[in-house]
Amino acid sequence: MKIVDNDGRLFGLVNVIDLLVILLAIAVVTAGLSLSGIGSTSQSDVSNSKPDSSESAEDTRYATIEVSSQPDYLADLVVTNQTVTIRGQNATIVDIYRTPINAEVGLTLRVQLNTTNEFQFANESILLGNQLTVASESYQITGTVTELSKTKKSLPVSNHTFALRAEVPPAVADVVSVGNRHIINGKTVANIESVSTENHSSVSSGNESIVVEITLWTIRRNGTRYYARHPVRLGTTVSFQTPQYSLSGQIISIQKTSSTSNLSDADQVQRRSATSIEK
Repeated sequence: MKIVDNDGRLFGLVNVIDLLVILLAIAVVTAGLSLSGIGSTSQSDVSNSKPDSSESAEDTRYATIEVSSQPDYLADLVVTNQTVTIRGQNATIVDIYRTPINAEVGLTLRVQLNTTNEFQFANESILLGNQLTVASESYQITGTVTELSKTKKSLPVSNHTFALRAEVPPAVADVVSVGNRHIINGKTVANIESVSTENHSSVSSGNESIVVEITLWTIRRNGTRYYARHPVRLGTTVSFQTPQYSLSGQIISIQKTSSTSNLSDADQVQRRSATSIEK
């Protein structure tokens, strides 16, 4: 069979001229539709086709870091709302608890982290027991992760009142008075509510026995209150100092949870409430 017969028909079916006219018409219609935007992909369609970035979004998490005792001049440099680096990434100190440890200061930090996949930070997991280095432009300290939280940024700090029995020289007994405060880096960590003397058979010669009602700022961990990194319970030895004197005594009774209404705003900075690991 001829491709084009004697009558000019393609394969004996369609006239070649007619076919060319039909193809030209189809081309014109197609070009018109393209110019009018029909069948094209809109900007909104392109936007909707983009992958959802929320899968890799960062979440705010909080880690509690218990730092070993530091000299007061260094502890004074650690402040709230301070940007620091951990594992080379930025983090923020959002709460601090200070407690006396011998002649130095024990620091507990609540640090805000921007994490992915739960507690992934700087491509590594943050785990209880991890040793983390916290650095700023003026200091570098290292501590242990003791708590993790998804929601709470405040440390579980509150003040409680206890009775201490202390054996002190008469000169110290004379100056111990209501309102004396143990202050660290400008923050009150203990406050004397009352003081009285007593006759006690075990007092060493030349000393006096005093009973001091004292309010301590404590931090809770695993259901136990701590002060100076020791559990606060009957028989615990507590040290107290001012610029004029120092004393140590044993807790002989737990009085109550104290109100902070008599303390200044600066002192109340240390009063916080939170839970351990929040879901």
